Amino acid sequence: MIDQILSATTPDGNVRAFAASTRTLTEELRRRHDASRVASAALGRLACGALLLATREKEQARVTVQVHGGGPLGELVADADSAGNVRAYAQDPQVELPARTTDGKLDVGRAVGQEGYLNVVMQVAEDPPYQGMVPLVSGELGDDFTYYLAQSQQLTAAVGLGVLVGPEGVRRAGGFLVEVLPFTPPAQVQALQRRIEGLKSVTELLMQHDSPLFLLEQVLGVSPTHTVAHAVRFSCPCSKERFGRGLIALGPDELQALADRGEEAELVCHFCGEKYYYSVEDLRALRQQALGEGR
Repeated sequence: MIDQILSATTPDGNVRAFAASTRTLTEELRRRHDASRVASAALGRLACGALLLATREKEQARVTVQVHGGGPLGELVADADSAGNVRAYAQDPQVELPARTTDGKLDVGRAVGQEGYLNVVMQVAEDPPYQGMVPLVSGELGDDFTYYLAQSQQLTAAVGLGVLVGPEGVRRAGGFLVEVLPFTPPAQVQALQRRIEGLKSVTELLMQHDSPLFLLEQVLGVSPTHTVAHAVRFSCPCSKERFGRGLIALGPDELQALADRGEEAELVCHFCGEKYYYSVEDLRALRQQALGEGR
């Protein structure tokens, strides 16, 4: 099945809802980073959460989410846009931890850590970027995105995220974001809250039927209307030219020093793992560009 993200509303128009199925995306993140099971779960949740934030914006949007939790995974970053493109990385993706003794599930909260913050930088269309930062509440990420929406954007919302990883790779991944609009009757809000609290986990629901529409039906308790779906994919816009511009920023003296060593330079993209090599001739050419820009 192609990964998808779905936008919808309830028939009464009181609730906006978004859901995504991201198994293929999360498996690509696992493969590219050679990630452990718990790191794959954390990366998949973070990437899905970033996609949900970007998709809820009505105009073209790009969202970067940084998580510093103090856990063994180190820094985690996801970058997504409203067209369904996303990439993510963890500072130490090979970290593995024992499953939780309480329920046998992957201990994402411990791997991410809880002594830190979630930072969101969002740019919508041509507007200036907006930044919001909140302390982590659990490190499980779904709760942390919910807290971000409540504190930074003053929204009554709930986010659920899940990744199921087996010995063969990622089996299910996805999530939902439900946002209650102003003037919704309090009784309806409370009923929705009780329903979400009583739900099975995201991965259990996706194991029943790997569909964003099915996920929303279970979350909302009704068939949503005005549904719009689009594909989700791993995408990294890095290139040798882009990394070359970063080298130019070092300045002509530093580039000359690199060239004088007589060795090629190697740069690696954190997000996708692609490696870019710059020969001595490449470095000298970049130095000439740096000299030209300095005039």
